[in-house]
Amino acid sequence: MVTVSSEYSIYLYRERVDLRKGISGLSGIVKNAMGLNPDTPK
Repeated sequence: MVTVSSEYSIYLYRERVDLRKGISGLSGIVKNAMGLNPDTPK
């Protein structure tokens, strides 16, 4: 069971993601494709 509070935001990316790229690849998707900044907490 997952409990979500208003402290966190969850975003979904609907395209395929290559998880072999690690956290740097995922943060690149967040920055470039989604237009968000993963370095700054909301």
